[in-house]
Amino acid sequence: MSDSNLLKHLDNNHIGPAVLKLYDEENDWLVDVGKVDDLVLTKSVEKAFVTEVVSGVTVQSKGHSINEEWMLKGKFRELLDPNTQYLMFKNCGTPSLTETCSIQTITELLQVFSGRCRILTHNNGFYGTGILPEPTGTAVPSAVPVGTLPTTSYTVYVQAVYSGGGTSNAVACVGIAPIVLGESLIVTIIPPVGAAPESYNIYVESLINPGAILWLNTTSQNVFFTAVVTGGVAIPADGTSSLTVASEDGLTTYDVDVDYSIDPTCAGLCILADGAIEDGQWIKVTYSYFADPYTTISLGPSNRYPKYGHPVIIAMKDDDRETPAGRGIEIHLWKVDMESGFDMELSKMDFDTGYDFEWNVLFSENDLNHGEVYTYHRQFSSYGLKDLRALTEYSTADSCAEAS
Repeated sequence: MSDSNLLKHLDNNHIGPAVLKLYDEENDWLVDVGKVDDLVLTKSVEKAFVTEVVSGVTVQSKGHSINEEWMLKGKFRELLDPNTQYLMFKNCGTPSLTETCSIQTITELLQVFSGRCRILTHNNGFYGTGILPEPTGTAVPSAVPVGTLPTTSYTVYVQAVYSGGGTSNAVACVGIAPIVLGESLIVTIIPPVGAAPESYNIYVESLINPGAILWLNTTSQNVFFTAVVTGGVAIPADGTSSLTVASEDGLTTYDVDVDYSIDPTCAGLCILADGAIEDGQWIKVTYSYFADPYTTISLGPSNRYPKYGHPVIIAMKDDDRETPAGRGIEIHLWKVDMESGFDMELSKMDFDTGYDFEWNVLFSENDLNHGEVYTYHRQFSSYGLKDLRALTEYSTADSCAEAS
């Protein structure tokens, strides 16, 4: 820095710590890979020397450089946070979400604005917009215990009830036969695969009393009915979605893709500009989510780690200097080989545990250099890393970028 700049900016002439981003060439985004420490761009030079022996002593009389190598080194730190799923380590295998957990339903009260997006609180484990899983069941007559049910045919429906009040469709049981006076009715419920309902509603309809009504809400999966139950609510209509968006008073229900859109991959709720939801309005969003999902990975061949990446290193200055001076530097490396090994510090596995990386910087055949250094005046925005495949030739579909 020149003397004039030192005099002009006595206290604020420091170039701050650099941060590492990766450039998504498909979507023209900078991707945040989390905290990286010990970031170093290294140039090493290989030299050749002419060696002679003078008076019995080996000496080097001539030398010149014959090769140079560039390498980007650092240490990934934010790797193991289960809330954000920033698991760089997972790219060694194929991650899969295990959903054999309880499903819960919750209502959030949100203030929203037209054209803007919100991420729902329980985005990690968001169930989506489908109907909640349905149970199956059987209903058969039995002579034991003795019952007082009228002789007629019965139709039985079972419905799963989840924590918070979310329900599935009511599904007709199989194996129903006419009941003879003195018999009871046995209902056996089989839970839906991959879900654990909190309880079940059982609706019964008889030929002499059409219109199924709720006979029982139960946590049991084996139920005996010996007498007619009256006064229950009628069987509800089939559901359409586990997510509903309504006005604060609940009197108006809004339509998906008309008033709002939802990205089920990350629970991104966006308010459409031409819809009925107004700027600054409060809405109620009722949705279901897996209470405690977890992600498993397999350790094996690295089939998900992109071979090449485009790093962008950004360092900001503390001062806001006059045009045309820049407020920092931006280093683009055209391409690095990201296939590198690592050591996990298992003795202190925590959110800050990381691993070192060393990426060889490759030479650009088009530009005949390894990269470029810029000064800049523009403000950068970046997006959270969802999957390393989203970079370079591993690009996948956009995921909630607008909600960030």
